[in-house]
Amino acid sequence: MPTKVVTFNSFAEYLSVAQQEANCKTELLSSRREGERHFFGTVNFDDAVALARTGWAEGAKQARSLRVAVDGVVNSLVCSRSRSYSFDLTGEYVDVGLHLCGDPECFGIETDTPQLGDPVVRITVNRSVSSAISAESLIARGTAIVAAIDVLESLGRRVELWIGDGSDFSDGRKKGRLEVYCKIKDASQPLDPDLVAFVLAHPSARRRLGFSVAEQHGFYPKKTSPSNLQHAGDGIVTTCLRSGVDVSGRELVANITSICKQAGIEIPDEEIEELCKGVAA
Repeated sequence: MPTKVVTFNSFAEYLSVAQQEANCKTELLSSRREGERHFFGTVNFDDAVALARTGWAEGAKQARSLRVAVDGVVNSLVCSRSRSYSFDLTGEYVDVGLHLCGDPECFGIETDTPQLGDPVVRITVNRSVSSAISAESLIARGTAIVAAIDVLESLGRRVELWIGDGSDFSDGRKKGRLEVYCKIKDASQPLDPDLVAFVLAHPSARRRLGFSVAEQHGFYPKKTSPSNLQHAGDGIVTTCLRSGVDVSGRELVANITSICKQAGIEIPDEEIEELCKGVAA
């Protein structure tokens, strides 16, 4: 079984396909299992589809709460990137230290930093996770990524957002790989927090809709394992989760700062410490 790559150019297209049911034995249809809300986040497949259509407001609220915790650092980064300072014989204010040292160029001038074209950052979020990962861990990780995207756009980066699911199949001598990609947001589009919270953070987005798409291509969750992705072209691609994940405030901040760093925005260590305190609180 060779590697198969499936690409969707919109979430509407993805959802339409996900609602189709694979022609296989009922016991292989993990996406349609009833109950087990602790694993799927919903009681049944129809509930997952309903959430996909309306978005997940509760998840967006959690992401906003996390985003509020990082606002102080983001605001300081915005200010430092949008203003520059210089000194001359005259200016808008006096630098007392320079004046006391007898420096005639002790007058400060604050100017706007010219804004060049906003760069586009493509982020592919790998939603592939082991069955051992709890729904709570999926939600925490997903909301942290939503917050990171919000931070990037606040700092002038335009984000093109994709989701990706990677599955490795191995059954004796029969092996294969499936990669499913779906564009969620063009760089020119504003962030839809409810939709993005659902596709990145709600367990059903992967464990019902994602499973359904995989099942239609002969990749059944009971016979596959999560795998990392390498989306064609430049961009940031997050990793899959194969084991338990720490969802402490520090770990969530690590997700945010890592994505920002890969997008060219470095958050100073001392401000990361402040971020951790804010998230932990």
